[in-house]
Amino acid sequence: MIDAVMRASTDSTPPAISEVLHDPEIPDDSEIVTVTANITDTESGVYHVVLSYTSDGGTWTNITMVNTSGDTYEGEIPGFPAETEVQYQIIAYDNIGNAIIENNAGAYYIYSVIPEFSATMLLTVFMILSLLATFIIKKRKTI
Repeated sequence: MIDAVMRASTDSTPPAISEVLHDPEIPDDSEIVTVTANITDTESGVYHVVLSYTSDGGTWTNITMVNTSGDTYEGEIPGFPAETEVQYQIIAYDNIGNAIIENNAGAYYIYSVIPEFSATMLLTVFMILSLLATFIIKKRKTI
């Protein structure tokens, strides 16, 4: 016990953050994005992890990431409208108060929301392609 206290009191190393991913990689309109990361601290242990995000360069919002298993932490960014750019970073604290910000070397982690294709839109595209294919086949027969 004394060894653990001595080791923790001399801990000046922040947690390590690796394998930052978001799913889905390219979200649709209003789709929730789950961010995961591996976060470790072998000296005093991980105390608190924050997912910080902004949309289109606006205000930053912080949410607590949850330890889902082992060293894996997870947080959710709510869905945004199509054509929104979302930037995010992860901040982790150990039990001594050392902190680290993982922001992709200052470039932030970024994704853009794409418009979802409705069934009507897909049917319309299919019909246009079918008509085009029919037109090409008839034209070849007449040549």
